[in-house]
Amino acid sequence: MARSYRKKLQGYPYLIFAQSVAERALFEEETDFHLYLQALEQKVREEHLQVFGFCLQNNSLRLVVQPNKRALAPNIQSLHGRHTRLMNRKYGHRGALFAGRFRSILFAPFHLAEAVREVHLYPVRTGKFRSTIAPRFSSHRAYVNQDHPWRHWLNLQPVLAQFNESVPVAQKAFSRFVESAALDTDLADMTEVIPGVHLPADLVNFLGLDAPKSPSPQRALFSLDSLLEETCLLLQVSSTTLTSASRHGRLVMARRLLVTAALRTGGHRRSDLARLLNRNKSQISRLYAQGEEDLQRDEVFQELYNALVPETLHT
Repeated sequence: MARSYRKKLQGYPYLIFAQSVAERALFEEETDFHLYLQALEQKVREEHLQVFGFCLQNNSLRLVVQPNKRALAPNIQSLHGRHTRLMNRKYGHRGALFAGRFRSILFAPFHLAEAVREVHLYPVRTGKFRSTIAPRFSSHRAYVNQDHPWRHWLNLQPVLAQFNESVPVAQKAFSRFVESAALDTDLADMTEVIPGVHLPADLVNFLGLDAPKSPSPQRALFSLDSLLEETCLLLQVSSTTLTSASRHGRLVMARRLLVTAALRTGGHRRSDLARLLNRNKSQISRLYAQGEEDLQRDEVFQELYNALVPETLHT
């Protein structure tokens, strides 16, 4: 990754990867993990970073963070520089502890839950643990309401709010969400900006990308009320349950189908869909992203979409 990429960008979340040099460990004993997390907590208290998730292993670590006062690079460099000095002094070593520069992946805020899930699943996918609740130095315990000593400085709300307004319900839903992807491929090789995201202008300019042309205003081809009615008939659900907090599989598919059809056929705003379904705009964006994926790989979802939207209007 080009060094200029990390210059000044703030206000967007990142997935961080770092590992030790071959002959050393980042954390040799339990107190080493605590020292690193104390330094990370200090970054939060000084309002330099928001931390949404972490997983520390002996030779590697993963973080989900968002820089506030300073850009990402100086925050992580000072954090890892401090840890290197402490470990060298403690164990009588000299030289580098971390293997090169840390790797960072910039992603859209509505993918925050997916990024935290990747971090929590890493030790399971590597075969070191059979359950996400087993690793002691992972933020997963805080997310599922376990006794976790660092839960007071982790920013859990943006992720849990995507699942339910009730924290206990959201914690259970998040746990199921994480476990459902345990056998999926790890995202360590994904691109720097997750595809399918409409990037804000300042981010487009920073990355040197061609800004997308603003689409001309488009009249809605279907009213939201008619789409809601047709979706309910198609999936055999009621509008009351569709707009409720329930995460039953059929209801989730119905919401995803409705949002995808409304945004693909044009003319409807995410804010209108959010009001209709009693969700926030980030949840609507997430439903739409999932719907786009399902149109590419899920035959059942494709058939439902074709039944809801005339073929001549497909985009």
